[in-house]
Amino acid sequence: MPAERPPFLEFTGLAVLVTARCPFACAHCYTRSGPKREERLDLAWALPGLEAILPHVRAVSLTGGEPFLEPELVVALARQVGGRVPVSVVSAGDFAREPGEAARTLAAFREAGVVLVNLSHDAHHAPFGGLELVISAARLCQAAGLPVIVQLTGRPGEPAVAEATRRLRAAGVDLFRAELSPFGRAERLPPELFGGSEAATEGGCSNLRFLSLDYRGVLRACCGPTLDCGPESAYVLADLAAGDDPGAALQAARHDRVLAGVAALGPRALAACLGRETSSEVPVCKTCVELLSDPEATRRLDALLSSREQERRLVASQMIFRETFERDFDEAFASVGEDGVGRG
Repeated sequence: MPAERPPFLEFTGLAVLVTARCPFACAHCYTRSGPKREERLDLAWALPGLEAILPHVRAVSLTGGEPFLEPELVVALARQVGGRVPVSVVSAGDFAREPGEAARTLAAFREAGVVLVNLSHDAHHAPFGGLELVISAARLCQAAGLPVIVQLTGRPGEPAVAEATRRLRAAGVDLFRAELSPFGRAERLPPELFGGSEAATEGGCSNLRFLSLDYRGVLRACCGPTLDCGPESAYVLADLAAGDDPGAALQAARHDRVLAGVAALGPRALAACLGRETSSEVPVCKTCVELLSDPEATRRLDALLSSREQERRLVASQMIFRETFERDFDEAFASVGEDGVGRG
């Protein structure tokens, strides 16, 4: 790697898929998790891998599947981080069915260094656990002194989203809204369920900056839609179970013009550079995954972005993003109250 070549991309966080096992089998789950899945990560490669990744990220999210089914893995991973970056745990809240056990588990998580629990709820979770279960889980987190936030998945204006928002706020729980991602089991859902904020995806994509490490040991850029990407994809960075060095892979990824191009310009702009037509009817994540899973397209894009002018544009975009991210990140964690109620 030439010494004079500047970095074009920095990563913000890492989602670690602790397990594929989950008491729910939601129709929209992009990890295809469920009660019959048995995969779980191996600490033999996960702990040294995490150590090598930490210098490149600002936060770690332990997710799944349902991490509360593997509490010893959560504790080991959180302790490995050792407070160097914030650690959160993502859960559907099923642990609230056993309040006593949940209280002990939450206390262990907090002692290990977990600083936030991210609960999730939507219409696809409802058949397995309703909103009352999520509210109960949030209250258990608050009682344990752990800040909590709820992710509501659905399109803007959905009555169920509006009602859940009202009830969660009445319970003193902070929340944010996300949209369905058309991957995993969600590929079988009606297309009209996706989208709703396409204007926000016409430019660069910051989601690419959040890495994922799955329970098989594969490290990828982007923390959701790329989970099914094979080794031919530019999103696949390393295989920790096979002995790859994630630190070296991430150092190389910081200089990857194509990944930086997605972050700075967006997948639709890159597709247009190749003369490919895209449609707002197709979710932008689909366009992105297909584009970067084509080695010839990736090669052509790298050539198009290799001019000094384009490289300067990528560097400038990264500098602007870093300034905004640093401010928002610091504000987000400063806004979490000591009583376990999010305020951001």
